[in-house]
Amino acid sequence: MLLLFVALSLCTARPTRADPAGTLINPRWNHTATRLLDGRVLVAGGFVQVSECCFNPTDTCEIYDPATNTWTATGSLNVARDGHSAVLLADGRVLVTAGETLGGFSPQTTEIYDPATGTWSLTQSIPILPGGNLVLLADGRVLAPGGIGKQAAKCEVYNPRIGRWSPTGSLNMARTWFQATRLNDGRVLAVGGVSSTMPGFIRQCESYDPVTGTWSLSGTLNQSHGSHAQVLLADGRVLIAGGGVGPACCATVTRIVEIFDPNTGIWTVSHPLTTPRVSFTANLLSDGNVFAAGGNSGDFLPLASIEEFEAATGRWHLLTKTLAITREFHTATTLLDGSVLIAGGYGGEDLQLIPDAEIFRDRR
Repeated sequence: MLLLFVALSLCTARPTRADPAGTLINPRWNHTATRLLDGRVLVAGGFVQVSECCFNPTDTCEIYDPATNTWTATGSLNVARDGHSAVLLADGRVLVTAGETLGGFSPQTTEIYDPATGTWSLTQSIPILPGGNLVLLADGRVLAPGGIGKQAAKCEVYNPRIGRWSPTGSLNMARTWFQATRLNDGRVLAVGGVSSTMPGFIRQCESYDPVTGTWSLSGTLNQSHGSHAQVLLADGRVLIAGGGVGPACCATVTRIVEIFDPNTGIWTVSHPLTTPRVSFTANLLSDGNVFAAGGNSGDFLPLASIEEFEAATGRWHLLTKTLAITREFHTATTLLDGSVLIAGGYGGEDLQLIPDAEIFRDRR
């Protein structure tokens, strides 16, 4: 399975200058990174190396403070996990569930991080194993779309006020390993994923209406995509870039870019990436451009290159500045000042976990 971590957030400056951003206490990949309300970044779980050839899920967590450019350990997860999903709640806490675990623990366990105390507490376990990422709804609830196996069409909604999950409308097409984005009108768009009943990635998309609690078919991709980058643009459209196309078992990494217009429900092919990419990150910038970094181009060798989507022209161009070290399966988090924090992943000449973080700042 191809995995992709995508950071989606609006920033206030254009990052074009790279600086060191400290060293992770525990180098990791397949983790989550969540910007807290005070501007710090919570990194949770992921894979850590336990021997020369083995990686295990970890319960360790740490926080990056941009004011001091340092990393500090914080409370550990109750359940070690990687490939999980995390979402910032409206009250500033962080909700985590799913992923892969060790020791017989259920990945359906759900826990909440309180930045005021630096601790995690278990809440009600989710009845399904989510097949898509968690999405914060406009009313403060959290949508867990899709499941795995026989539950691949089921969806749940978490209410943080009462700490409970409840079922909501099912997907029209059962899918797993897809991406979901909340649109400006409050709906949630589900894109891609795989199905146990059909080959390849799913081209048909659908949207969730939180008012009615139902899903409706919503446009068809021109090309099936999986493990792509997915970004809500400043004008409300949704851009997907790269990832794999073709059969999910042996997908080809692509440069293809498509943009969804929620007003028409139509996907349009846009100008392609300069480089085929998968396992990379994409961040929306305040000028409407998109900052895409790292990943690999299908040869299993991580990239250091960075490219930018220009909203005015719809074209991509490579930046002269690159990552300090090749990396993929990293996270990219937009900070309050518009800088982009790159952390974790693996790469380099020896394809090892990367302890050093880096930050891309405004050119001014």
